[in-house]
Amino acid sequence: MRVIVAKTPAEYYRVSATPMVKVSPPPQVQPTQPIEPPTSVAPPPPPPVPPTPPPVASLPMKPREPELRMTQVTVALENIREKPQGKIICKVKQGTSMAILEDKGQWLNVRLEDGTEGWIWKASTSEAPKPEPPRKPTKQKPKSPGPM
Repeated sequence: MRVIVAKTPAEYYRVSATPMVKVSPPPQVQPTQPIEPPTSVAPPPPPPVPPTPPPVASLPMKPREPELRMTQVTVALENIREKPQGKIICKVKQGTSMAILEDKGQWLNVRLEDGTEGWIWKASTSEAPKPEPPRKPTKQKPKSPGPM
């Protein structure tokens, strides 16, 4: 072992009898300009903004459908027909409600709650004009003579 020790410089050993030479740090130089801290990685670009759609020209408004009148069957059983005086497509019972789509003379074009459309005789519905009840004659009191 002596041979190896004799040929290896002393500074290569960790433990040695000779003191190690301390290397002093280089002298600090005062900068003339402030040193900026190192910049970090640039922030990612913001996400792309979706393009704004072009303004839409105002569209003409569809006329609002008027409220449909409703009616009810007033007779025990009535036919719904495909056209006035046409083929019977179904029968409806008294009290059945339906929307009036069209009024054509003595016939009503109606839509039932289940979506069935057809024609019904107007006189068999609550749309038919009701006869006015007879008026009871009222007795009129004779006028009293006023102050004289």
